[in-house]
Amino acid sequence: MIRLFKVFCLFLVLLISSSCSKTYIEELKKTPESITNGSKSVALISRNNVLLYEFDKEFEKNFQTKNVYSAYFIDSFEAELKSKQLYKSVTILDGNSDIETIFDTTDFDYIISIEDVKITAFFEDSHNTSYSANIGNSDKKKSTVRCRVKIYDKIIKKSVAEFYATGESDYSERNYKLIVERASQKSIENAIEYLKTGKVKF
Repeated sequence: MIRLFKVFCLFLVLLISSSCSKTYIEELKKTPESITNGSKSVALISRNNVLLYEFDKEFEKNFQTKNVYSAYFIDSFEAELKSKQLYKSVTILDGNSDIETIFDTTDFDYIISIEDVKITAFFEDSHNTSYSANIGNSDKKKSTVRCRVKIYDKIIKKSVAEFYATGESDYSERNYKLIVERASQKSIENAIEYLKTGKVKF
């Protein structure tokens, strides 16, 4: 009887945890499992296309320019890829490089291109109502960062995968930069977890 109760409790925990999971990956072109077998080399590029929704002034105060933020994002993406050891090697290349040129002049197996990064910042008051306002007047700041990732295969010289990965933060600190950086990191972590496991919900 006790054992049956324990099994029931375990089932209940799994059911609750699965119902609380949220979709953070939107597949535009499903990623083949063979992309991350640990033996491939990767070129990583950023197109430096940063899309801002609300609080442009706060962004400029904390990141100066979109290129500065793009450099931070691609460096963080590289570090996370290397830490997970999904590839034999990861090298950042100039984001202005043409895909065909990279394939014709290098020996990388894949190119992972960060096509764009969308940063959305908003406030949520004590009634859980979202609204735009001066950043000093909010009860709770939130941010979502969504990156669009495109992967090219050297053999066929075509895109073989494409997806959006979203990360979000919800913190009480009045620190725009910290919130955006945390949301950015979650976006990157979710993207790489998807590459590793194929999971779209976390």
